[in-house]
Amino acid sequence: MGVYQASDFTLALLEEWKDQSVYLLEGPEEDGLQHFVTIQVDPLAQETTLVDYVDWMVRAQEEHVPGCRLCLKKGVHLGNGLPACRVVFVWHPAEGIQRYQEQVIVLFERQAYRLSAMFTRKTRRTLGPIVWQVMMGFQPAGSPQPPQKQERHGS
Repeated sequence: MGVYQASDFTLALLEEWKDQSVYLLEGPEEDGLQHFVTIQVDPLAQETTLVDYVDWMVRAQEEHVPGCRLCLKKGVHLGNGLPACRVVFVWHPAEGIQRYQEQVIVLFERQAYRLSAMFTRKTRRTLGPIVWQVMMGFQPAGSPQPPQKQERHGS
C-alpha cells in the first residue's frame, strides 16, 4: 500500500471566500458502483467539540439527502490515537437501489476532516474492511505519528 500526500500549492483567496477543500480518491468499480474515498477539509470558524460537530453534520446530512437514515454513530480512534467518530448512513436513491455511506470525522487543530466512502450492500462487505483500514490510517499534518510495531526476536 502506498502513501497519498495531498499536493502543496498556494492561491490568493478572495475576501469572504473560504476554503472548502475536497479530495477525491478513486477506487475500483464493483457491483455497479464506482467507489471513491473523499476527504473534506472544513476550517472551523469557532471552537467546537467532536460530538457537537458530528451532531451538526448528521442533522445536515439527514436534511439534505432524502430518505437518509443514520445507522451508526460511534467514537473510535485513528491509528495514531486521535479521537474520531464513525458514522454510517443508509438510503435508497432510486427504486431497488440501496447505498451505505461510511464516514470518519476527525477534529484536529481547528479543522474538521470528514472522510467518506459509499458502498452497496455487497461492497460494504468486500471493500468496506479495506477502506476502513485506509480511513483509520488518516493522519492530519502535525498530528502524532502512529506507534511503531515492536519486532520480537527469539532467544
